[in-house]
Amino acid sequence: MCLGELLALTVADIAPDHLTVHHSKTGTSRRVPLNPEGVSLFQAAIAGRNAQDAVLTQESGAPWTPMRVSRALRRTCKTAEIHPPIQFRQLRTTFGSLLLNADALLNTISELLGHKDTRMTRRHYAHLLWDKLKETVDERLPKFE
Repeated sequence: MCLGELLALTVADIAPDHLTVHHSKTGTSRRVPLNPEGVSLFQAAIAGRNAQDAVLTQESGAPWTPMRVSRALRRTCKTAEIHPPIQFRQLRTTFGSLLLNADALLNTISELLGHKDTRMTRRHYAHLLWDKLKETVDERLPKFE
């Protein structure tokens, strides 16, 4: 998910095992499955709240803004001694990289990242794709001796 998609989520967008992104960069809605940790995180965030409420809200009840997320992420990186601090976009890239390195299908990664097709995914993860191709050749081709 990109930051804009995350900030646009409402309580109604959260289901027991997935969330629905309605405000995507491509203009199309998509369902994003949640693992057990994601389910716990989102269920706790929406407990007792109205369907139209934003999922990510400040203590005052106001929705989070991109600037607030950026500042919180910077503070978190400082506390965790992560230098240089990461940006939200890098979390998305890490998600895609972890999936690719876990042998997820390129179509699956494209769908989860909200790319219209695999061309965008290939462009952003070309270096990792090359590593996976090389690994496959090394591991799967028979040895000729």
